[in-house]
Amino acid sequence: MTTALQNLTSRSGIEGPQIVVTWELPTDAGVSELKIMKRRQTYPEDYTDGTEVLNDLTMTRTSVVDWGILDNVCWCYQGFTKYTCSTTWVNATIYEEGDRVIPTVPNGFYYEVTTAGTSGGLEPTWPLTLGIEVIDGTITWEVKNTNPGWETDNVQSRYSSFTWDSEYMTRLLFRILPSIYVVEDAASPQVALTATADTDYDGEIRAYHEDGTVERGQLERFLMIYGSLFARVKGAVDFYPQMVNADECLPRYIPRLASLLGMMVDGALPVSDQRALIRNAVAIYRQKGTDDGLARALRSNTSVTDVTVDSMAKHVMVSNRFDKRSATFIDKWATGVTYALGNIIAPSTAFGPLGRVFECTTAGISGGAEPQWVPVWVTTTAYQIDDVIVPTTPNGKALICTIGGMSGGGEPTWPTNFEDTIVDGTVTWVVRTPPLEGIGDTFADGAAEWTTSDARTVYDWALDETAFSWEQPTIDAYGRVTEEAELYSFEILRLWFVLAAGESISDDDLSRIDRVMTEFAPADTRYVVRIEGP
Repeated sequence: MTTALQNLTSRSGIEGPQIVVTWELPTDAGVSELKIMKRRQTYPEDYTDGTEVLNDLTMTRTSVVDWGILDNVCWCYQGFTKYTCSTTWVNATIYEEGDRVIPTVPNGFYYEVTTAGTSGGLEPTWPLTLGIEVIDGTITWEVKNTNPGWETDNVQSRYSSFTWDSEYMTRLLFRILPSIYVVEDAASPQVALTATADTDYDGEIRAYHEDGTVERGQLERFLMIYGSLFARVKGAVDFYPQMVNADECLPRYIPRLASLLGMMVDGALPVSDQRALIRNAVAIYRQKGTDDGLARALRSNTSVTDVTVDSMAKHVMVSNRFDKRSATFIDKWATGVTYALGNIIAPSTAFGPLGRVFECTTAGISGGAEPQWVPVWVTTTAYQIDDVIVPTTPNGKALICTIGGMSGGGEPTWPTNFEDTIVDGTVTWVVRTPPLEGIGDTFADGAAEWTTSDARTVYDWALDETAFSWEQPTIDAYGRVTEEAELYSFEILRLWFVLAAGESISDDDLSRIDRVMTEFAPADTRYVVRIEGP
């Protein structure tokens, strides 16, 4: 049983600016009313949006002619049906996907099966928010609509068309004919010819008689045979300019128009957003491969206004002497998380561009406090050459012991410049930037255990919960990279979406983001998506 209009189509009429809309009626007896609505350029969103073309309370109409509309512009038609569900929920009953019910005590909504099965023994507590699901035995119900309510989400109930004035072609044809072929009667008041009889051209085009009547001549009658053909040709000619007009192109042709521009448009986007994407095509291509160009493309594909493309190069200068092709975004350590064997994390307070990453060697739930990845300085403690510490108040730096001895009774003021030295009791420390942890060192963490990963470094991306790591290249005794391919460079980006009220990023949006990055970002770009909501 169907509750929405099926196979709605629209086509231009032969005579005059008109569009004929046809459809198939729904088969469910619960449908009591239908409306055909229209809008310019984009489809109506509900039964009140746009201009009403037809309101049928008898449910017998299957077509309507939309007269007197603007010529050569895009009109989008959508059909809506008013449906009332009268099937009451029953316990221990098999329901198929798409079945609809109302609660035993009506609450103004009806519910549709999204997962088929058997209803439970007790009636569920029915939610009252559209789109919310509820479990009932082995069935999943979704709040589908108000009851009664207007069906709005059937793509078979929409279509779009142009129209054109076929009479225009006829008027144009006879307007441009040489005036000599307009035949007048000798007695006609319009033009007094010297001959007393009709001219030799009488009857060929049209004749104006003294009594005011006008007759179609043989040539005009002959040309009228092809009138409908000329009208269609004229309409087609008028159609082509609109085909490449982002504002007037029929919605179903937008993907084709995009392909002419070398773009891909997601048909799931609102029509207005698809049009905006094509309108911005020139600007996007002009900035293709740049941060601003990517941001513009991402805004057009997600409808999020505040989008920033943040390049790693803006924050830190990393030597070319690492294999950028191996760069991978990783998560930072967090408390109370179940980690699996082989998981890779970075410290939650990483040490800048050369910190280590850690691999989970014993699966389990992380502890309440982060492991001390590097020992903290301690007062009056014996230290040996190559011992490594960090200040009690982390400053992003580590220090390595170059002269062994006993630390002082009070913590010194630590320098932060690379290779600066400081004397601490009888110990001398030199500022270094991690990684200084020994590869293979283990750290207990609640039920989990971590081991310092080999040959990897990590960069902590400021103001974010993400980081990325990469593998060290092979370097010879002179500090030169032995494999030239390991210097292959690419960009590392963060895509930052700040959501305003009413904005969101869905799974479909993430797929579109991936496609935009594939199409518009430089080759081999790695990226991470950061989303901040209101």
